[in-house]
Amino acid sequence: MKLPDMWIRIIVGIIFIPTIILLVWLGEASLFVFVVLIVVTGLWEYYRLAGAKNLYPNKVIGMIAGGLLCLDAWLGMGSRAVLILTSLIVITASLEIFRGHSHTAILNTTTTVFGVLYVGWLSCHLIYIRMIPSAFDSLSEQDGVGMLLLAFVIPWFCDTSAYFTGRAIGRHKLIPHISAGKTIEGSVGGVIGAIVGLIA
Repeated sequence: MKLPDMWIRIIVGIIFIPTIILLVWLGEASLFVFVVLIVVTGLWEYYRLAGAKNLYPNKVIGMIAGGLLCLDAWLGMGSRAVLILTSLIVITASLEIFRGHSHTAILNTTTTVFGVLYVGWLSCHLIYIRMIPSAFDSLSEQDGVGMLLLAFVIPWFCDTSAYFTGRAIGRHKLIPHISAGKTIEGSVGGVIGAIVGLIA
């Protein structure tokens, strides 16, 4: 049975947000493990959806590359990212010769690589943000931690405030052809909630 949106938001607020805060606060190693799990899970889902469109991305190679980007972000500050991505393109394109999907070989390669860029490369920037103090000595020790916490907590404040404001007083549709449930009142409530979260 599908949970109502309100309960999903409550569960996220009670479990997910405190867990994120703890992982960020504990240090780079714990955040690295968390981000790798996000990347691997995200790539698996992305490649599964691509498979539903009759594409054949190389799941294993893509997930390995995504994990390596995260490892490089943690240990090498991105110094080997170009090498990892170049190797991904070469290896994926070469393997297509032997996979027997010649009619979709180019699409398979681009789907594999795009997944790594979209899910892996973007996600590993969470690690970069956490490590800002070690990259820029002029910043205080807590700057990277604070920036990353804002990246998680403020959207939650915004989304939750927008939801409850929209449910309570929402009357005017915002963009009905894109999202029928969104209202102007809810959007204003979301902005106010984000500001309150930032100040708090």
